Amino acid sequence: LSSIILILCNASINAQEVVEDIAKEVTPLLPLSDEPVNCSEYQHHVPLWTNKRDVVTLSFSYVVTAPLPNSENTSPTLHGRLTYSGLAWIALGVSPTGFMPNSEAIIGYPNEPNSAQNPGKYLLESYQPSSVNLHPKQTLTNHTIEQTYEEDNPEIGDQTVLIFSKLLSEPDNKVEIVADGEYLNKFLWAYGSDNESQYHGRAGRFKAPLTVCVDGGKKVEDGGAIISVLTRKGKSFYKAHGILAALAWGLMVPLAIASSSLRSLFPPGKTWLRTHIALNSLSVIFTMISFGLVYHTMGSNGYSHFMTTHHKLGLGMTFFSALQMVNGLLRPAASITQKILVTDETNQTSASIATKDKAPQNKNDTDDIKRENNLHENDSSADEEEQKVKETESVLLKSTIRIVWELFHKPVGFTLIGCGVWQIQSGLFIYSKIFLGPDFRTLLWIFIGIMCVIFLVLKFLIELMPKMKK
Repeated sequence: LSSIILILCNASINAQEVVEDIAKEVTPLLPLSDEPVNCSEYQHHVPLWTNKRDVVTLSFSYVVTAPLPNSENTSPTLHGRLTYSGLAWIALGVSPTGFMPNSEAIIGYPNEPNSAQNPGKYLLESYQPSSVNLHPKQTLTNHTIEQTYEEDNPEIGDQTVLIFSKLLSEPDNKVEIVADGEYLNKFLWAYGSDNESQYHGRAGRFKAPLTVCVDGGKKVEDGGAIISVLTRKGKSFYKAHGILAALAWGLMVPLAIASSSLRSLFPPGKTWLRTHIALNSLSVIFTMISFGLVYHTMGSNGYSHFMTTHHKLGLGMTFFSALQMVNGLLRPAASITQKILVTDETNQTSASIATKDKAPQNKNDTDDIKRENNLHENDSSADEEEQKVKETESVLLKSTIRIVWELFHKPVGFTLIGCGVWQIQSGLFIYSKIFLGPDFRTLLWIFIGIMCVIFLVLKFLIELMPKMKK
């Protein structure tokens, strides 16, 4: 328990150090000059993300052009280029509030071929992955998603580039983009942890005024852009969540099951049972603390709860592990004594034979025979009663309620540990994708393999010991 307190205190301190937004103003977007403007070139450049070595890893270059003469479209067009120094899907969105719900985005998936829908326009209804859907009307033009690899071009290295042209005003737009030089349009950006994963490697937002470019004119001072990098609050809370859950389902529950299956290794009595109950109870406490930590952290980050299989299964395991603990504490007695009535015909047969062999000679002989027979019958009755008592004391059977209890307790226990292992590997994968860290799932499987080998060896030795004694 002291270790838990230390972990939680450390997580709380670290969580307070994380800032949600890092805002900075970039002015001007490109150096001003007296040279005539060429609107066929990008006129503005926004560095969206800079790594720890002060190298720009994500940038957005753009220009807004006026409608072509005699064109049906009366809206200006935003021409953009999103460049990421890495290999992943990338996206640029526009939002009425600066947050993901009720926004629109252009997303490019490098693993899919370029088409009318890739890069494509998407509607983002909420934070849930299932709410990210293709826009019913795909109106992008000149849109591509391309990747270059370091082995092919060492000077550039791994790079992903998304290019598009989009009308600022369209009939089906949920969010209008304004180009009056004053209004701060709210943009969103994100890139993935790889080409396919739904998890953000990094995400952020920026506000920028847009100005329609005029060929031959001078570059306009438009006030620059305000960039906000979104960070996930409570990284240490996520880490504490994983550590507690791993201890509960990767160590305590397996040891609890082993203490029951290998009970013959424990001293006589209920030592194994006390160990089993203590480990299971501690695992439930760790699970509840772990669940509470991640529930609070997700809420503070503005995420909806129970969006994915990992979230939903975690909720179910928290409930059923607590139910399993209560069920274990209500464990009924192991057996009952069943009375079995046994008829021993041997004494009765002997008595009848003895009666036939002795014929009465006179009245006294007859009385002697009767007394002998009575004594013999009394002795036979006493032997029968003694035999019944002996057999009654030796027959012990499981009660019905104990059988029903085991039918619930054992399958639920094995199901929970199976779900627990899946949750641990799922959590390691999610954490590595969210925070761009190493994936420790290989170490997890090695640890599980070692524990299984140790268990099977001990089980084999227990089965072998009685044979060796014989």
